[in-house]
Amino acid sequence: MRSCFRSNRNILVHIIIVTISYYISARISLLFGISYSNVSPVWIPAGIAIAAIILWKLPVLVGVFAGSTLAVSSTQVAPEVALILGFACCTEALVFFYLFTRLDVESFRFDTPENVFWFIVIGAFSSLIGGLLGVSTLFLFEYLSPSYYVLNLFTWWLGDLSGILIITPLILLGKNRRVFLSSLKSIEHILYYLVLFPFSILIFDGSTPYLFFIFILYAVFRLSIPHVIFTLLIGNMVAVSLVVLERGAFIGLSTTETLLSVQLFMVVTSIISLFLKAAIEERQKTLDKYLQLSHSQENQIRQQTQVIQDSEDRFHGLFSNMHSGVVIYSAVDEGNDFFIADMNSAAEKIEGVHKPDIIGHSVLEVFPGVKEFGLLPVIKKVWMTGIPQRHPVSFYSDSQRSGWRDNYIYKIPNGEVVVIYDDVTEEKKAEETLKNTQEWLIFTQQAANAGSWDWDILHNTMTWSDGLLDLYGLPKDAHPSIETWKSIVHPDDLPIAIKKITEGLKEKTDPWVEYRIILPDGTNRWIGSTGKTQYNNDGVPARLSGICLDISKKKEIERNLQKSEERLQYTLEAIDDGYWDWDIPSGRTFFNPRWYTMLGYEPYEMPESYETFVSLIHPEDRDKVIQKISEHFSNNPGPYEIELRMRQKSGDYMWILTRGKVVTFDANNQPLRMVGTHTDISHRKRAEAVLRESEERYRSLVENVPDFILVHKDGIILYVNPSVAEAMEYTLDELYGTSLINYITPEYHRMIAEAIRMRMDEKDIPPYEIKIISKSGAIRTVVVRGCKIQYSGSPASLNVLTDITELKKKEEELLKFNEKLEQEVESRTEELKSSLKDKEVLLKEIHHRVKNNMQVVSSLLYMQARTIDQQEVKNVLLESQNRIKSIALVHEKLYQSKDFDNIDYTDYLHKIAHHIFESYNTDNTRISCTISQQVVYMNIDKAVPCSLIINELISNSLKYAFPDNRSGNISITISKANHEFTIQYEDDGIGIPEEISVDNLKTLGLQLVYGLIGQLQGSITVDRPSGSRFLITFPD
Repeated sequence: MRSCFRSNRNILVHIIIVTISYYISARISLLFGISYSNVSPVWIPAGIAIAAIILWKLPVLVGVFAGSTLAVSSTQVAPEVALILGFACCTEALVFFYLFTRLDVESFRFDTPENVFWFIVIGAFSSLIGGLLGVSTLFLFEYLSPSYYVLNLFTWWLGDLSGILIITPLILLGKNRRVFLSSLKSIEHILYYLVLFPFSILIFDGSTPYLFFIFILYAVFRLSIPHVIFTLLIGNMVAVSLVVLERGAFIGLSTTETLLSVQLFMVVTSIISLFLKAAIEERQKTLDKYLQLSHSQENQIRQQTQVIQDSEDRFHGLFSNMHSGVVIYSAVDEGNDFFIADMNSAAEKIEGVHKPDIIGHSVLEVFPGVKEFGLLPVIKKVWMTGIPQRHPVSFYSDSQRSGWRDNYIYKIPNGEVVVIYDDVTEEKKAEETLKNTQEWLIFTQQAANAGSWDWDILHNTMTWSDGLLDLYGLPKDAHPSIETWKSIVHPDDLPIAIKKITEGLKEKTDPWVEYRIILPDGTNRWIGSTGKTQYNNDGVPARLSGICLDISKKKEIERNLQKSEERLQYTLEAIDDGYWDWDIPSGRTFFNPRWYTMLGYEPYEMPESYETFVSLIHPEDRDKVIQKISEHFSNNPGPYEIELRMRQKSGDYMWILTRGKVVTFDANNQPLRMVGTHTDISHRKRAEAVLRESEERYRSLVENVPDFILVHKDGIILYVNPSVAEAMEYTLDELYGTSLINYITPEYHRMIAEAIRMRMDEKDIPPYEIKIISKSGAIRTVVVRGCKIQYSGSPASLNVLTDITELKKKEEELLKFNEKLEQEVESRTEELKSSLKDKEVLLKEIHHRVKNNMQVVSSLLYMQARTIDQQEVKNVLLESQNRIKSIALVHEKLYQSKDFDNIDYTDYLHKIAHHIFESYNTDNTRISCTISQQVVYMNIDKAVPCSLIINELISNSLKYAFPDNRSGNISITISKANHEFTIQYEDDGIGIPEEISVDNLKTLGLQLVYGLIGQLQGSITVDRPSGSRFLITFPD
């Protein structure tokens, strides 16, 4: 009763407000009358009436009728005319309300051209109806002559329409504002209105009223919709006021011309302003929506624009750990077949294959069901067009495997096709299980069988089926009740379950409730329950019946799905690309923070514009990039993609792969907006350069190495390098396709056959020697080393044959010489032993002979080095020659010394250093050697290993410490104290690399040094202050 009274009181208040507002606004409008006191350019009450009926609905028509009747009566017309004109005003408002309610009134805003259009059309039509009724009334009661009927109808219509277009939006937009001007919170607004009023007077008092559009455009582009309407109100009121004062640009030759000109101006400016502001608001909303959509889909765009890399390390870093299977195909036979080039471990697991067994095989051979599956035509299409495609989820089956697959196919720049797919068999099974479960649930509800329950709410009694008792893990004699149910529901889920059931009963819905129960063994089981409520005649819930299902498996699937989604999210976050969004007409471009940081800039450090992007492109790439963009604009066959160099903040250039696509066009199919990504491919480019350099280097090495390089399969020669052809005196074509056995002496045929078998079985085979026959019959001895490789898609044997014919001859000569030398030494020794008095001579002669013999060996090594072209072998022989020379000098010092047990080791150091400098052709002016002058004697057991150590250290310094003709100094200090020798060796070269340590010796020289120190039972420490320093100590 109170609510009804309050409602009636509100209606009465609204009617009174409308009556008073209509009357007062009518009197104000009549103040602007031009020719007669009742002819006004703008009828403000029309806008108030329309706004009131929209806000307060139909009851306020009483106020509109009362206010309009009183206002018309004040113009001294007959009472019956006033009543009819009041009815005409009500009809105008009623027609507007009826048509307006056909629109979406609750969400109506003046922020789209469509809403503004319908508002203007409805306002124009309803005001035309009101004008027809009003002017016809005046005509019938002879207040108006027939000749002025149309003119008065037109001016009446324009006056009402002006009021609706200006006053109604102002009221509707300000209905939630306490004071309209409370929104003017900036100095800009204050200054705008301070300028608007005086300048409006100047504009409308002049001859060019349409200059007022400057203020309209400013308000449209800078201010909100209420400010636009308020601008119109101020301008129009100033214009009408000047017309009343018979001033301004609207004053015509007649009153009618003046009235029509000012009315048309108000209507035109109002329509243009509303349309223009609505269009701008709609465009801004659309732009915001597009930007939001672009940001929300940024991760998806990154996933679709995968990094294409040819480098094996970078490629496997991305794809080996993917959850999805990835297979790379190479086209053959013009795309009629595809060979498998690579696949990741996920694909191996999905398909149950071993990658080495299928690489290089046809997709039709490995996956014979691919045609029926429908994937092969899609792969061929993507290979031909380069446009990525998704193959819908389909069922694949052959004799080895079957399952549901979801495939995404795209082409990478090197022409290979990548297929990324997931095994969705379990998901399909889950979907099927869920479908069957739902069907089973419906059947159970209809049949009221196992797992069902019934709750008599009014009497609080329950009935449970045997299936439900089994589901709950309760005995058959368990008492079904709410308390029993509460006792088995998990405490964390009980409040939520009770809340959903209560809300369902209150809102008369059938909720689906999920909760856990605690079984007697302490484990949890997920239960899903739903039911149907029956209500009595009073609408009170009386009975609730339903079923319960075991949804534990469903919950497990949901957990697995959640984990899968998390893995997907991590993958998206791991893709580290820059993103850009280009507004083509304005040139403004959005760059995400990664776009800046990729180039070494802080986010948003540089202007967000197309010019910024162009300015950072390498000058040699700029024209190519601009041309590529232009071609994409004109042709737009697919995504734009190009590799270019961009300048970093440091000034260096880095390689970028940019991809993009025009996503918005205008009516003339001209591009408006383009989005894309930037991917750092510097590592890939460097890897490509290194790979090309490596390939060229190894190709040059293979073609120019003196060793014989040969590839064969099952003994049939597939490839030989030029050295083989030259040595065997055949052409390359003569050797290809022939049997390897033809060129090997018969005694090695069985060995070769066994070696080939073991090699193909991937068994270790140590290097072995064989003899080969050239075309002229010459026989050469070679050492064979090899391994199993993949050649042209099939296993083959790679063999490297080193020609040791000359080395064998030298070995034979050396053996004969050693035998002769041993005989001479033995003969000489016997002779010396014959006389004890010649002991001294004998010892000197021995040391002299040993020194000479070592000198001979050193000379032989020197002669051998001169006959060898390989620099590496020469270096090895030179190092061996220096080592033998260092020992020979020890024996030279001994036979020159009076003391055969000890030698002057300081003097020895000068000689060995001088010899090593000469052997390496080292300029003494560039690298000097300083040796301590302290005289130290050392016996031969210590001198020989110590000499080898010094030889290795000096040789190592001359070879590596002073590169690029660098000058420097080598310092050697030797001392003896407390029966212990100390040798300090140092140079001021570039130093030993940090990665070389006692546990990681990479050179024979350093290995020899550490081995000899162990032989001396000494120790060594290495320091790298500015060069290399070795401190060696060993006992006397």
